[in-house]
Amino acid sequence: MTFMHCLRLFFLLAATLAFSDSCRCQTISPNPTGVFGAGGSIRASAFQSDGKLVVVGQFVAINGVPRVNIARLNADGSVDLSWNPGATGGIPYDTYVSAVAVHGNDVYIGGTFSFAGSEPRNALAAIDATTGLATPWDPNPQSTNYIQIGVIAVSDDGSRVYVGGNFTSIGGASRSSFAAIAATDGSAISSWDPRPDRLVEALAISGDTLYVGGDFLNIGGQPRNHLAAISASTGAVSAWAPNPDSAVTAMTLAGNTLYAGGLFQSVGGHAHPYVAAIDTTTGMADAWNPSVTLTVHAIAVAGNTVYLGGGSQLRISVDRDR
Repeated sequence: MTFMHCLRLFFLLAATLAFSDSCRCQTISPNPTGVFGAGGSIRASAFQSDGKLVVVGQFVAINGVPRVNIARLNADGSVDLSWNPGATGGIPYDTYVSAVAVHGNDVYIGGTFSFAGSEPRNALAAIDATTGLATPWDPNPQSTNYIQIGVIAVSDDGSRVYVGGNFTSIGGASRSSFAAIAATDGSAISSWDPRPDRLVEALAISGDTLYVGGDFLNIGGQPRNHLAAISASTGAVSAWAPNPDSAVTAMTLAGNTLYAGGLFQSVGGHAHPYVAAIDTTTGMADAWNPSVTLTVHAIAVAGNTVYLGGGSQLRISVDRDR
């Protein structure tokens, strides 16, 4: 495993910043500082094409360098001093960035903030990877309750940004917790509206297939328990239905396998506590069952090793053949 690959896995699973025990190679361990002096948290990360790593979460400093909820690290682990968007405001005492995706020169972030990249932005923003300033892109999600963007995915061609979270309208259109946004002008794609009945908490995209996980029981007018595959272009729900018995909160793709983690105990009626490897063609979970005992909130795959993070103590690596 290369240094950068190990580093990437480390940050994918670094909610508690203690994953280095499972990733047996050199790692970079930034020390986020919380608002009250306690340790902060990193909730998500994404690499830029130049190898720099954007990390987001809930913190006021990284390695002693002031940064509010978003920072960029150089390849040696040092904080990039030239880039400082900041993400502030939002829910009092609970402002954070929980999602990040990078495509080209755009760094998309979502969370509970109301100000990012020196501009007012409601829970969702696109940050210029060069300047650190917010771009004009502004879907402006709204809700009668709190607003939160928890997950972001970008289409392969960069034309659409898929977001899940807590909102009732976004991009100038009524949308229930899930939307496809035009990357050009921030408007909601008018013909794309699967309308899940509950929250979307995980996304993975491959070509025209968007895998959607969450707490929902219905999406696109079809019964789908917590996991579905929909068309990234039309929003139509496919027949693929693995049927986990509770929420899916993390996903990653590796070839023809979708690794899913969450609160579930079974998939398709077979015992798979908290994590499963699901065939992207048949929707069936294979025999792989690592006997996890805590909720999985993060998954990464490198070669034959699956890395899992979650719960209060779960930071493990599991051989795929186990």
